[in-house]
Amino acid sequence: MNSSDIVFPCTISICICIRISASIPLKPLPHNNSSSHVTTILFRYIFTHYKLNSCCILFISSMKTLLILIAVFSFLRVYSQDTIYFDKDWKKTSKYNAEYYRIHSRVGLKIKIADYYINDTLQMTGFAWEYDPGEPDGEFIKEGPFVYYTSKGKIRSKGSYRTNKRVGEWLTFYPEGQLYTTENYDSKERRSGNFVIYYPDGKVRRSDFYKKGEFQNGNCYTASGVDTTWYPYLIMPVYPGGDEGRLRFLTENTTYPIEATNQGIQGTVFVSFVVDSDGSLTDVKLLKGVSPVIDNEALRVVKSMPKWKPGLADGKPVRVMYNMPVYFKLR
Repeated sequence: MNSSDIVFPCTISICICIRISASIPLKPLPHNNSSSHVTTILFRYIFTHYKLNSCCILFISSMKTLLILIAVFSFLRVYSQDTIYFDKDWKKTSKYNAEYYRIHSRVGLKIKIADYYINDTLQMTGFAWEYDPGEPDGEFIKEGPFVYYTSKGKIRSKGSYRTNKRVGEWLTFYPEGQLYTTENYDSKERRSGNFVIYYPDGKVRRSDFYKKGEFQNGNCYTASGVDTTWYPYLIMPVYPGGDEGRLRFLTENTTYPIEATNQGIQGTVFVSFVVDSDGSLTDVKLLKGVSPVIDNEALRVVKSMPKWKPGLADGKPVRVMYNMPVYFKLR
């Protein structure tokens, strides 16, 4: 459809035919006094309330609005694309420092996303509505099926999103392509229903059942199929000596900066870090600070911590991100 197809001058109203469901009753467009938001309202309205398969009529009462819509429908026929580069932490960077890059293109009313490793191997593909204005780096609002790939081109995982939340069945795969896990999520992205893990030969290794994100019951099996002792799928990292030992280490090894004491600076500094699969702490970063003088001390003492007992996923050591507060209080 182009602009010449939709312009029918009339003193009272103007009709625009759009391929939507005839079986669904017509609803009025939400009112908004700002003409700059008309196109966004129309897009979200149509795709939120209707399925594109038949015919219905919308009534536009403003010539100004009509001109905006003419421009919009003309644009929808244009295939445009952009390339964005990311570093290893998926933060935007220049082409020369990139580990990944993204090509996104407008296809109709949706955005098609394709992420690539820097060697041009596909890393992810999917669809989205638009950029999320609430995200500082402008993340897309994922909507529909997504597929993720390894650097060797094998499917790593696949499933669907609804407004950025995982829904329905999600599958993950071993590096060589065999099915690894199947799990289901409800509309609130809570694990719901069966969560199954397979051995590479296809035999069931674990079968757990969840309801609204809460574990209900489960079984674990040996490679020969024999029911064995059940153990939790995910076990979080633990500091040697537990929480009591962790707090003792922070208390005994944190030095209150003299400058902070003199200026009466106190508060809670939040630090994030990754407990690696060998228990060592990496990627120590400031999550929320109070003042540089005590923020730096919090980072120093966290970096000096000994190895933790690593986290486990299905009995195997994994990297786990951890957030921790460090308290500074004057007495």
